[in-house]
Amino acid sequence: MSYTKNNKGSITLISLLFSLVILTVAIGFNYLVKMYLRNAFYLKERMDLELKVNSVLNEALYCIKMGSLDNKHINLSECRDFFKNTVIPLNGALTLVKDNIYLSIQDTNGLISLNGYNFYAIKRLLINQCNYSEKDADIFYDSYLDWIDKDDYERLNGAEKFYYTANGFNYQPRNYPIQYKQELTLIRGMTKNCYEKIKDYITLGRNIGFNPNTAPIPVLKAVLNIGDSEVEKVENYLKNGTIFDNNTLFNLTGKQLINEEGIYFYPSQVFIVKIFVKNDDKFNLYKKLIIDTRGNLTQPYTIINED
Repeated sequence: MSYTKNNKGSITLISLLFSLVILTVAIGFNYLVKMYLRNAFYLKERMDLELKVNSVLNEALYCIKMGSLDNKHINLSECRDFFKNTVIPLNGALTLVKDNIYLSIQDTNGLISLNGYNFYAIKRLLINQCNYSEKDADIFYDSYLDWIDKDDYERLNGAEKFYYTANGFNYQPRNYPIQYKQELTLIRGMTKNCYEKIKDYITLGRNIGFNPNTAPIPVLKAVLNIGDSEVEKVENYLKNGTIFDNNTLFNLTGKQLINEEGIYFYPSQVFIVKIFVKNDDKFNLYKKLIIDTRGNLTQPYTIINED
């Protein structure tokens, strides 16, 4: 009788253990199914968003090519069936175009070109945005010129191959124009912190003049060498007006542009296009590129990636 009771107790225990194993497997399987379904749903959302953003981007590129310019805006009236707003500012401001997707267009004539020759504007940008001294700004700019020229002769405050080798860097000057903006952080005198502060105000696209109507505040300060009071006057004026010439600019700032060959007070034909997606009151950058709308015999426009 004792043996039978023990045997029954063992069977009961084994049954409980077996049931526990089955329950654990079922719970684990259920968790895996939910996890895969959640991942599949997330992947579907991402793919739908990618498709929507790429659709908006392609529509925007077509519309920009077909659009008409004034000093401050691009009119995309040809695309009124695509976008909620057809008049887009060229100063990088966000414009709602479809659902939760926003478009930003920045005229490169409103930025400082690294392939231009406005030495003083680049220096002042570093001084204003990164708290560089005049000496520090000279070091970066001379080193930048040494980085892109084809010789090994150091400028007064510059840096060539010997400087980078002597300081333990495993690279040396490219001796060719930079290919992407972040390359600046490799050059003597540029820190990653400073780069983050100036990257939105510089471009690799060559300026064909300067357009104060589309320039961000730090660029206005650097190019015109003006202070906050003059910038405030420009901002207030641009809310309802347009700067067409040096007379208006001088009345607002006391400064004039030295008009060399190029287009002034008017957009270039090169634009930085950004697509943002708004989620929970946050604007997330999703796509960014440069479009050069100057066509040629083989293509209607050129796409450039400068980052």
